[in-house]
Amino acid sequence: MTPKINSLLTLTLLSAALNGCSGAPAVIRTGDRVELGFSCRLPGGELAATTRPDSAVGDDRRSPFYLPRNGAETVILTAGKQADDLKQDRVSFEEEIMKRLGSSLSGLREGERTVLELQAERYPAATPKDRFLRMATVRKRQKEMRLAPEEYTSRAGKAPEVGQRFVIDPLVPGKVSEVTDKEVVIHFAPEPGKPLLTPFGPVTVRETPTHYELEIATEKGRPVRTGGMVGRISAVERDSFEIDYGHPFGGEKLHCDVKVASIVPAENNNIVPESVPVAAEEKNSVPEPAPAPESGGKTDSHAVKVLDEGLARMSAMPGQLAGTVAVANSGDLVTANYTVTLENGALVATTLEKIALDQAVKKVKWYREPVGYAPVELVAGKQELIPGLGEALVGMKAGVKRRIMLTPDKAFGAPDPLKTQNFPCSQTFPKTIRMPADEYVKRFSAFPQLNKEVELMPYFKSRVTEVTERDVALEFLVADGESFNDSFGTVSVAVAGDRITTTLKPELGAPFPLKDGFGIVSVTDGVTFTVDTNHPLAGKTIVLDVELVSVASPATPAAISWIDNHDAGLARAKQDNKPVFLLLEAEWCGWCKKTVTETIPDPRIMALKDRFIWVRIDSDKEQQYQKQYGQDGFPMMVLMNPDGSVLKKINGYREARALSEEIKAVLN
Repeated sequence: MTPKINSLLTLTLLSAALNGCSGAPAVIRTGDRVELGFSCRLPGGELAATTRPDSAVGDDRRSPFYLPRNGAETVILTAGKQADDLKQDRVSFEEEIMKRLGSSLSGLREGERTVLELQAERYPAATPKDRFLRMATVRKRQKEMRLAPEEYTSRAGKAPEVGQRFVIDPLVPGKVSEVTDKEVVIHFAPEPGKPLLTPFGPVTVRETPTHYELEIATEKGRPVRTGGMVGRISAVERDSFEIDYGHPFGGEKLHCDVKVASIVPAENNNIVPESVPVAAEEKNSVPEPAPAPESGGKTDSHAVKVLDEGLARMSAMPGQLAGTVAVANSGDLVTANYTVTLENGALVATTLEKIALDQAVKKVKWYREPVGYAPVELVAGKQELIPGLGEALVGMKAGVKRRIMLTPDKAFGAPDPLKTQNFPCSQTFPKTIRMPADEYVKRFSAFPQLNKEVELMPYFKSRVTEVTERDVALEFLVADGESFNDSFGTVSVAVAGDRITTTLKPELGAPFPLKDGFGIVSVTDGVTFTVDTNHPLAGKTIVLDVELVSVASPATPAAISWIDNHDAGLARAKQDNKPVFLLLEAEWCGWCKKTVTETIPDPRIMALKDRFIWVRIDSDKEQQYQKQYGQDGFPMMVLMNPDGSVLKKINGYREARALSEEIKAVLN
């Protein structure tokens, strides 16, 4: 066989493996990643949004909602994943279209072209102010502005030069007319002969000695787009007009011509959760460690998650029968208390209230108080939240204590010197800033109102001082010399003219919030400070004290007997007066298989076996149950009362520890 023929054969076999032996076009299922192109039109045929670049739109009639687009002629959506978000706060017009397209794709085939009708309810709102925006019909724009050179450079992003453009309002652009050591003079004027237009209508200009007055001529019912938001003029009065932004599509239905280009099955999109490494080195049982000063540490979001889960998911098991002492074997369901400390005795985590509340016990600065104090349910020999914890339990008897010393290589590894971020201690910014109007709406879930005070930055509020169709002016409300205490240091404020400077005096060893978690302030020279994002226990030897409280019966429970008929399962639950555990799965779903083969057989779930009627349905084949339970992904677990009323919906895969706690929260 020639190399060329061999290559062709390989490609053919690969294509068959990806597309199925039958050669039939793949069908979109919930959770699939779908590449598609679309063009959406208003009922009158005007183009509202499209994936086509503007150069390909040609003479097609464009609606006021349309924005030019360049780049690839397709987008990638997740089928069905957007269903839960359809009633959430506003997103941009195009994002809203793609959310609703994504929820309508299931059942289409690769290569298929179809027309989907999209419609939406009005946005939920507590008051009419959350939907309607009132704007002045006349705007005043000054003819001249004088700025200090530093202020000009800060606002323009470059040094001033005569003739340089400086734009605040595009209708009345500015130009630098004079530059001195002390000030920059800017003159503003409409461009001669250029029609002045806004999204709300054309503009007439009137001139006064110091200002231009821009009067907008608008009409009720006019469709409007400003930034990512679409709406309609709902009322016009003498001095103002009102825009209704309360509908995702401006009150219209959209007709979308959709072409499916390719499909990536859902199981190819999953990422297997990272496991925490487990290693242990056993020592003889010794008393609890004496308290000692804390020597600092490092943290990241994963560490916080590990500690939160370890401290929050606790539940007690019944004690052993009198006269018996059970031994924990690998795979046994047990309950245990544990305490994690550094070598110097600084407390990291514990299930024991006595230790946690002891004022003499020093804690690491990033210590997190648990939801409650109780023995935690674990599986002996299984990887658990803290390295060595599961292994330490094997062979222990109820009532026995054990201490384990874990060096960094057996615990959380060595610190990575590259996992640090540097920040300035001081920041200077204008006292008044401008924010795009759609960003304001997205951030505060309401339309801007003059003189309204909002929380834009920590420590002090901001007040809305101007509203236009493009942006919102916000003035920070803070006095010179004010200071604020935070968990990571003290922030002082200096106000000089139109500038505000905040200066942080950071506290070494304190947790510092980051975009994706937390870090630890490790170094500062007063000008900058460093935040270390390594695991807080990286590079440290930890001490793990474990006490086994109880061991469940060593008898292996029988496997769950699933009922594969929905109505029969609910009838059985009503007859036996038991709640229902309903699993909605799909044959092709890898996470569904993992739920059935790994999560459900876990001793923590099997301990709840007799509490439920267990029902298992392929809702990909019996799709009426997707609609009935609002399913938008696989797997989905539904906990119900014996009468069939829903207690809780659990979307997506869960590890056994998390699932058992969610179930118990419902049962309790």
